[in-house]
Amino acid sequence: TELQRKALLDEYYDSLSPPTPPGVPTIINITIKVLNIRSISEKELVNKIKVFSPLSHALYSLQKTYTLDLFIHQEWFEPRLRIPRLGEKEEIVLDASFKNKLWLPNFFFKNAISGQVTNILFPVTYFKVFDGKKVLMSSRVSLQLYCDMCFYMFPHDTQKCSLEIMSLSNTNDTVILKLKSFDLTKNLMLTTFKRPRESSEDCTRSYDVGTYSCIRCSLVMKRRLPLYMLKIYIPSFIIVTISFVGFWVPMTAYPARVALVVTSLLSLITQQLQTTAALNASYIIAIDVWMLICKTFVFGGLIEFAFAVASAEKQSQESTTINYLLFEYGNDIVNSKNTYFKPHFPS
Repeated sequence: TELQRKALLDEYYDSLSPPTPPGVPTIINITIKVLNIRSISEKELVNKIKVFSPLSHALYSLQKTYTLDLFIHQEWFEPRLRIPRLGEKEEIVLDASFKNKLWLPNFFFKNAISGQVTNILFPVTYFKVFDGKKVLMSSRVSLQLYCDMCFYMFPHDTQKCSLEIMSLSNTNDTVILKLKSFDLTKNLMLTTFKRPRESSEDCTRSYDVGTYSCIRCSLVMKRRLPLYMLKIYIPSFIIVTISFVGFWVPMTAYPARVALVVTSLLSLITQQLQTTAALNASYIIAIDVWMLICKTFVFGGLIEFAFAVASAEKQSQESTTINYLLFEYGNDIVNSKNTYFKPHFPS
């Protein structure tokens, strides 16, 4: 009721101090529900960080961005509230004004670039008190975060993007963050990736000023290969096959054979540039190896054509020389009775 809400806090309530006494940390149970992954940008290069790879001692992990819409629920025990003990199904819903009156956990999203509480008609944040003196704060948040992506195996790669939540001003002696649950909405679908698999781990770290509680929620996303089979592998295979048609074109049809091979080679180069331009990868990736093999076959056809033309030209010159010699000295050879007659050819 309204009276209960007004009587929740006494005049000595300190919104800057945690609920528990000194030396006893306040446990913050966090529940995260991912509603949507709006975009996974592979175009924006934020930074480069050296990491270890079995393929290379110096692999560059590119920092790309992705955007999440999620519900985040924070739950903690607040013994300083002045209310009678509530039953199991009883609760008191508080308005947004209590955001400035209650003590709230002070944490931040460690790998966030930008973020905001969703505000469509009004800010989607509310409080409620239930099960005695437990406080629940729920917010709908939109976050843009960076993700370290490695494209060595592109498009056979699996990316792991994380959401890190870390206590800002309270050390482990005061506040401990615990992940209650982390899951995705059932109908979440992505264009270039399969449905992500969620995982979580503790990322608490110690600094010079103290130890700060941290939780890491990760989305493991495997790329959809059939999409790239249709867009890259099958078209490039067809282009290479078409270039092989030149072996059945008569050698005298120079323009047709050259145009066929050169057009195929240019098509492969254009396809590779369009595929890898958005990645900004400064190292060789799997699709580069495939395209290099395709271009090698096509270029080999061009080299074969050049050798064939040169060989045919040489044979033509030899045939012309033999015909000339037979025409000039053929009668001398036929009329000679000397078995060992050797005509004298002018030098």
